[in-house]
Amino acid sequence: TITDSSNRMRATYPQINSTLTGGKGASDKSLQIDLNNSTTSQFVTVTVSFDTSWAPYGVDIAEITLFDVDRGIPFTFFGTDYVVYRDEIRNIQALDMSSNAVYATSVTGSASNVVTGSSSTYAVNGINGVTNGDYAEGNVVISFGTNTIRQFSFDYGNGAGTPPVFFNPGEQTIGIWNITGRRVPEYHPALAASLMCGLLSAWRCVRRKCSAS
Repeated sequence: TITDSSNRMRATYPQINSTLTGGKGASDKSLQIDLNNSTTSQFVTVTVSFDTSWAPYGVDIAEITLFDVDRGIPFTFFGTDYVVYRDEIRNIQALDMSSNAVYATSVTGSASNVVTGSSSTYAVNGINGVTNGDYAEGNVVISFGTNTIRQFSFDYGNGAGTPPVFFNPGEQTIGIWNITGRRVPEYHPALAASLMCGLLSAWRCVRRKCSAS
């Protein structure tokens, strides 16, 4: 789901297309989020929830790849340097199976963006413009490691160095590429206890044989 409280998503978006491919090849596609913010304070919240019919016990090794996290054209206003927009990914977090907040274990950027913070304070900001949507220089990879999660989310808006809040940053886009993860298998306490009893019996048997010899 994408929460757009300011109603700044362009009509027909988000949509799956091949405009932003992140260097993965012209045949690849991503889910493109296209904003037309009227102020630099507006943002959207992107939330991805894993289908409980597919992963009722959650997902671990979860990873998400974003495309085209960059910045807009620089300009000077009353002696201060700004950029028209600066893509920022922030408030990156997930929920475990008990709805407790967990955080990314790693966030990896590319040439056109910079990663700051750690855990609950991770953020990614565009520092250069991406040549075009087919290049990998704006890619970002977010990983939640071995945490078992049922959903994750992040905010997409503008970072520092954009004009004052009343300026119109115009159109800005990112793409969401592959979301990967491993379904956590069902845990059977009775089966686990049975296996432990079997291992204990085998150990006792071996011990008796060793003692007899």
